[in-house]
Amino acid sequence: MNTTTSTDYTAAPATALVATVCCACGRPLVDADSVTRGMGPECAEKYGCAIDAVLPEAAAMETLACKLTVTMEDLWLGDEAARAMIERVRDDVRALNAKSAAARCVAFIAARPADAHAVALAAVVAEVGYGKLAAKVLGRLPAFKAEKAEAKKAAKRAAIAAARPAIIVEVTEGATHMTARMRNASDEAFQAFRGVMRALNARYVPETKANVFPLRPGVKGTLVRELAERLPAGTHAMVQSTRGELRVDAVALAS
Repeated sequence: MNTTTSTDYTAAPATALVATVCCACGRPLVDADSVTRGMGPECAEKYGCAIDAVLPEAAAMETLACKLTVTMEDLWLGDEAARAMIERVRDDVRALNAKSAAARCVAFIAARPADAHAVALAAVVAEVGYGKLAAKVLGRLPAFKAEKAEAKKAAKRAAIAAARPAIIVEVTEGATHMTARMRNASDEAFQAFRGVMRALNARYVPETKANVFPLRPGVKGTLVRELAERLPAGTHAMVQSTRGELRVDAVALAS
């Protein structure tokens, strides 16, 4: 007969009955205090739910209580469980019992993370003084997790774009002529550069892989203007010469 007793509390019947997980780490909750709080004791201490919050002024708490009354009447018609919870939260707020109000909100969110008003309840947690806890709760809501993932992807795309080197236009000035080469260019940018060279009456020299055009008054200004107008909108080029560098930002021309 196998008398081995499992010490895995996640498999206990009480855990399945409660069906509530910690809103911070996702582990199942089983004891009454943790279920009421919506958070296990370790996470509660880590995120500030185990200590008294810095209470807002009494007037601010009364304003919040009034807002909760409106919420109870307008947002949760027909949801008696939610209305009852909001009523208790409102009473806690009026009694300046921030910890209890926050615990009730978090417990409700932990049990119903997909609820349409979970975000509003997380805001209540912040308003009664538990800003860090509210931020953590928001981070575990499905809608916010998806939004955060998309924002992370967008930031990564922006970082990659920013890290790309600028198009380099190397310009060398001679006594009577200038030469120009382009580096780091896409096919589209290279075709635009060829158009610039044609506008300057440049001649391509295969041996040096450079474009040569006459040095005349205003030619550098023409080069910069043509680059700005012809390069793909949103890109930029660095015109490098012995006299320094000049950034040229491409502009989208009106059609």
